[in-house]
Amino acid sequence: MAKANAVKAKPTAKAKQKTSAKPKTKPTQTSAKPKAKPAAETPVEGLPFPFIGAGDASYFEWAEIHVYFTRDLKPAEKTKITKSVPPPIDDVQWKGRHCWASSEQGVGRQIQAAYSKPRKQPTSLTTQSRFKMPDSGKLSAFNADTERWLLEAHDLVPILAVYRRQDWEAGGTRLSAWHTQSLPLARAVLKQLKPAKGDALEYMVRGIKSELEAK
Repeated sequence: MAKANAVKAKPTAKAKQKTSAKPKTKPTQTSAKPKAKPAAETPVEGLPFPFIGAGDASYFEWAEIHVYFTRDLKPAEKTKITKSVPPPIDDVQWKGRHCWASSEQGVGRQIQAAYSKPRKQPTSLTTQSRFKMPDSGKLSAFNADTERWLLEAHDLVPILAVYRRQDWEAGGTRLSAWHTQSLPLARAVLKQLKPAKGDALEYMVRGIKSELEAK
């Protein structure tokens, strides 16, 4: 499969310190459905920004996550966000307000190494290691670290929306309340995303539309 029309050709598999260190702003499940409104505002109580694909994600060969901010970023802001990304997805690219962070091939071996104590260097990429599945605890730590990174970036520059593809080869994502509460806001987000034909933002738009069709 091909990566999201980014400059490198690799498939996407859809993009935390420990779960105990999660910011308090992560949304919780509620029975009431949120009303759709422009995503640049705080749309639902406890929901910092729409995150389509939020939850306990699994990854096969690759990991990638797309972030779109509400305003243009200063160079120093981009640098700070880039430097704080979780190690397994430290290939960070920017185009205007759009940021996407991705892994090398064999993300499982990278997750296993990054969240070991002490932290280790990933094993070499081989035919076998490219498909390695990390320990469940280390996978959860990576997912928590990804949410930590997003929330810290949002504190620095407000995020319009985040999209992470479900990797069905790895079993998909156990979607959370954050994802569920984000879906009613997705159409408002799409109205604000204006991708050029063939760029990575077009992939983000297609992915959000796909999740809307699947709900």
